Amino acid sequence: MARERILIVEDEKIIALDLKRRLLDFGFEVIGIIPTGEDALTVAEKEVPDLILMDIMLKGEMDGIEAAKQIRHSLDIPVVFLTSYSDQDTLERAKQAEPFGYILKPFKERELLTTIEIVLYKHGIERKLHEQEQWMSAILKGIGDGIIAIDTENRIYFMNPIAEILTGYKEPEVKGKPIQQVFQFFDELSDSPIPSHILLESDNSFPTLLDNLLLATAHGGRIPIEGSVAHISKRNGATLGKVIAFRDVSHLRRLTDSLDYQSTHDLLTGLDNRAEILQHLHSLLSEKVIPESLKPIQNRWLLYLNLDNFRIVNNVCGHHAGDELLRQVALDIRTNVPKEFPVGRIGSDEFCILTWNQSQSEVLNLGTTLLTEVQRVFPWQKSSFPIFASIGIATLDTTVRDPYTALAMGEEACRLAKEEGGNRCRFYESGNILFQKRRGEMQWITRLTRAIDQDKFVLFTHDIVPLQQGTSPIPKKEILIRIQQEDGSLVAPSEFIPAAERYHLMPAIDRLVIRKVAEASHTLIQREAGKSPMFCINISAASIADEKLFDYITATFLAYRVSPALFCFEITETAAIQNFSRATTLIKNLREFGCTFALDDFGNGFSSFSYLKNLPVDYLKIDGSYVQNVLENPIDLALVMAVNDIGHVMGMKTIAEFVESEEIRKKLQDIGVDYGQGYLFSQPLPLLF
Repeated sequence: MARERILIVEDEKIIALDLKRRLLDFGFEVIGIIPTGEDALTVAEKEVPDLILMDIMLKGEMDGIEAAKQIRHSLDIPVVFLTSYSDQDTLERAKQAEPFGYILKPFKERELLTTIEIVLYKHGIERKLHEQEQWMSAILKGIGDGIIAIDTENRIYFMNPIAEILTGYKEPEVKGKPIQQVFQFFDELSDSPIPSHILLESDNSFPTLLDNLLLATAHGGRIPIEGSVAHISKRNGATLGKVIAFRDVSHLRRLTDSLDYQSTHDLLTGLDNRAEILQHLHSLLSEKVIPESLKPIQNRWLLYLNLDNFRIVNNVCGHHAGDELLRQVALDIRTNVPKEFPVGRIGSDEFCILTWNQSQSEVLNLGTTLLTEVQRVFPWQKSSFPIFASIGIATLDTTVRDPYTALAMGEEACRLAKEEGGNRCRFYESGNILFQKRRGEMQWITRLTRAIDQDKFVLFTHDIVPLQQGTSPIPKKEILIRIQQEDGSLVAPSEFIPAAERYHLMPAIDRLVIRKVAEASHTLIQREAGKSPMFCINISAASIADEKLFDYITATFLAYRVSPALFCFEITETAAIQNFSRATTLIKNLREFGCTFALDDFGNGFSSFSYLKNLPVDYLKIDGSYVQNVLENPIDLALVMAVNDIGHVMGMKTIAEFVESEEIRKKLQDIGVDYGQGYLFSQPLPLLF
């Protein structure tokens, strides 16, 4: 164990040596005997002893008291005065050096040892306390929270730098003042003042939490704060004071407000978003009174607004132009709708307005106003686009309980307004046949999606029979599609194809059919010693526009190892005209791959002949509506003959649909039609049987 090091400062050598002997006997280390105050400063600074025994009266210009002052101030080494003087003036002067004790000459051994041990122990405790204070001071200054300490009378005792920054007050100017005279607190929600003594009430065991508070600063502002109040207690449990720890949550509030705003608003337009509109709808459908005013709610309405020509702006000018158009339209809608009514953007270019306590004529007037305000010519760079809207209006009577149903009603009415020419309002009418038809189509969405996922589609074939000698010997069969229901019954395509086309499900159905037919052809080749009929597969307009369809067909045929020559793809005249460029490309690519093509329902449009010469198809299917009347109607007969002749001139084979009788077959044979298809020849049969 290291011995304490003591420096003796004594100008009387005999006394100094006697003192050194005694200290050595006590077990201390004496690092030196110094006769003057000046030398004592030098040695103390160099050696840093644990204790200095200093004679008050020293030779030289600096006495022991002055030397002790400087040592205490600069080196923090404890000093014990050695003196034979006990007069009051000397002792009063010696107090200025803050000595740790006095030892009177001549020394008494027990008194000397006791004094030294007490001084060393006391200084050790003081040093530890000082270090602890330094730690606490650094922690309080470095902590991110503001700290204010108050005594038992609620007078301010301490403020850390963060508290000074947050409040705008400096510790020296408020120290000792009652906290209620300096700081004011307010309820963040009600903005009402809160007396400080209420906030400072706390249990001795647990801190009191502070939240939803505003603190008035010295600059006249208010900041939201959160924190706690805790007791400072003595060893005996008596309260010494309280400490208030708090932090500025302005940034947190801004983040929270921003997240709350983003969760309920459309960031592009600033209107309510879809989720918030659904929440408003739920409240509107369930509330009987307006919560703020307790007025009864009657005549609830939903307006569903959809822009016309918006896609053109997006496609031609890009999304930046589309976004600017949406911002302008949103501002005009919000400006013209009373502020108590919610307005939201619920889709790309779709908006929803909710109103109540308005008559049908008032709602119609609002819709008409919105149509007028939205209608514009939108300029962008060197282009300009006419913009207008369609609005569906649905009354939310007591039978409507679901927000999604309410939106669907508004959307149905809006789509019908658009189909009727746009730039108009259309009320939803549940009894109207048009709405019933559309509603039936919408109900097919789930059923079709399930049928695709669960492979509930069943394929049938219908024979295409040669009518002339010398035609291809390979049997031809058109693929027909049905849906098998849970009870085993079949649903005809006329019931679900319109819905599949309207809701963009046809590409998925077409691909499913192509895969199943390729699989069936592979099975037949294996089963029938390499023989398989040619299958004619219908392709929808949506699939024609699918740029990846060709890759899918080629990959599927290669996967099942079937010959492309065994497949003929049929497209309708209308679909070919609507997607003429894409149809031409697809036909060209598939014919080069080895497939053939047929133009279905030819003659059912007005532009048929002008487009026909540019479509490189192999077969021309004459529309059955003409074929079935060739015996009674000379005009239909003439049309069938004309289509047949043109097809032959262009190198195509012709196929007549709806061949229902032997007489029609004979007439078509006389005309020169190559193939016939109809119930005369066969009924539809399962693809594999």
